Amino acid sequence: MPKIPTYTAKGRPTAEVSSAKMNLKLSPTATTAAALLPAAQAIDEYYIKQRNLEDKTEANKKFFEIQNKVEESQDKVKFDFNQDSAINNFNIDYNAIKNQTLSTVKNKRVKKILETKLDIEYPEYLLTVKRNSRDALQAESIANQNSLQEILMSKYYLSDDENKKIDIKKKIINNEIDFSNTWETGKTALDKSINAIESDLFISDVNKDVNNKNYSKALFSLKNIESSKFLDSNKRIELIEKIQNKYNEDLSLKNLDNIFLLDQGPAVIGVGMKNINNKQITKKDLENTANRFALEKNLDGSLKYTTAQVIEKSVANNIKVPLYVETLDAGGNITDTSNKNATLTGLQLYQTYKNQNALQSLTSVSKIGKDDLETYQRLDFSMNVMKQTFDQAFNNELQYKNNPDKFKLLKSDGKAVTTKVAELDFPGVTPFEFGPEFENEAYANIIIKNVANNVMIATGSEATALEFAKDYVEQNYRVDDFKQLVPINNTYPEYHDKAIKFYIKDLYESGRINKEQHKEEDIIPVYFTEGSLNSNQGFILRDKNTGVPLTIDVVDPAADFDEGNYDKARFTYKDIVEKIYPLAKDVRYKNFINENNIIKKRKSDLDIIASEARGYY
Repeated sequence: MPKIPTYTAKGRPTAEVSSAKMNLKLSPTATTAAALLPAAQAIDEYYIKQRNLEDKTEANKKFFEIQNKVEESQDKVKFDFNQDSAINNFNIDYNAIKNQTLSTVKNKRVKKILETKLDIEYPEYLLTVKRNSRDALQAESIANQNSLQEILMSKYYLSDDENKKIDIKKKIINNEIDFSNTWETGKTALDKSINAIESDLFISDVNKDVNNKNYSKALFSLKNIESSKFLDSNKRIELIEKIQNKYNEDLSLKNLDNIFLLDQGPAVIGVGMKNINNKQITKKDLENTANRFALEKNLDGSLKYTTAQVIEKSVANNIKVPLYVETLDAGGNITDTSNKNATLTGLQLYQTYKNQNALQSLTSVSKIGKDDLETYQRLDFSMNVMKQTFDQAFNNELQYKNNPDKFKLLKSDGKAVTTKVAELDFPGVTPFEFGPEFENEAYANIIIKNVANNVMIATGSEATALEFAKDYVEQNYRVDDFKQLVPINNTYPEYHDKAIKFYIKDLYESGRINKEQHKEEDIIPVYFTEGSLNSNQGFILRDKNTGVPLTIDVVDPAADFDEGNYDKARFTYKDIVEKIYPLAKDVRYKNFINENNIIKKRKSDLDIIASEARGYY
């Protein structure tokens, strides 16, 4: 701002009065004093200008204070799309601000300047309020329009009634026309909006067909350019490529599903087969397939496939189920901070594997840690055999994990175990009368140690544990027709051993077993799960003298391709059911079953007679 010059008088007025009086009269304009008058007037004007500038400056200062508060008031009603309401509320605030500020101004000139300035600016204030209210109205109208259109579009997408879809489409377009007329958007904007609506609805139909796997219908719609001129050409190409990719993806997944369901995993992976998408099929692909089967749900939210079904197929395909592996890993490591629910879930899964005779796959395929499996084994044993609650079994296992040295006694004390093995009693059979070549004694030692150690963890008593283990073996194991100690498997029929003997005889007599290397009476089934607490899953035919697995020759690969898959005599439970038991179709086997039933009937009759005879004494 320019600095206002101040005037400083050079002379000094005097108080002395002249003693001499003169009668001479001077003209104000003709004397030296006359020359000073303009300067005096200039000084007065200067002071007036300074005062006015000061008043104006003070008024502006107050105005700027009001201006900031006015803007805040405008913001308060910024989103009020009711213009009358917005103006009324603003005026209330504005007048309060104005009056409060004016009341603090004591200088009338400043007050007048401020009032004048506010009167000039008020129309602009009001215009801003009106403009904001209209913008708010437009925004609200657009939001309501969008919400309404989205609701109708959702109804359009979800509807399967073509007539209803036509009606909904008409409503959507009419709503857009009404909106355009209301806001006077113009024909160009309206045409653009309607074109966008047509395109969006068309694309939603295509996507719905794709999601429903109606790929042919979707492609047909896209190829009918005449009925979909509104669709952008780039978008059309994009959708066609999407359909092709999705179709190939679905075919690839379907192919993997078929491989999984038909148990072809080992064969497909072994030859490096390529999928529909021209990518090589890997074990990971099949593992992901197993996961999909494990998670797939019906419309009601229930699982489409049971855990047992998924396990069965994963074992047949020689693959793990990553989801199940994660579950077992999460619950198997028991610590003071463990999640009991995670352990319970893992245990239930372990038991399902057990019931499916698939425990072996947990180590060989899924690579579940030994410690985790032993934990689940002990928990399962404690609950199913010791009849403990889960909490009891869990707490016992936790004690074992925190103090393992406490439970090492039975592992080191072989004499006590051997003594108990010698006490085993199987009615009508002496388990070890045929010598140690069948490893019955060693096997019994393993079982009793295993069982006793589990009981030790639950009870802490060696004597109790050993006695319980002995009783457990007698109740849950048997000596089969091959004079081997094997777990009782209730899934096998009574004629299981005899059926195997018959099958071995058939293989031997048909020349599929080398008679120079093996004798028929030396061929025995050695079960997979020896040494565990669980039911046997299957067996390998071995020579009892050498322990070597047999090689079975294929008689006619063209006629019996399935047999050609086995060069070793390894039989899973599935193989037993499909290859050994189905000999029932053979007349010889039917005769064998009939003879077996006759023998059973004779035995039963004899037992009745014997019982009656005992009653006479």
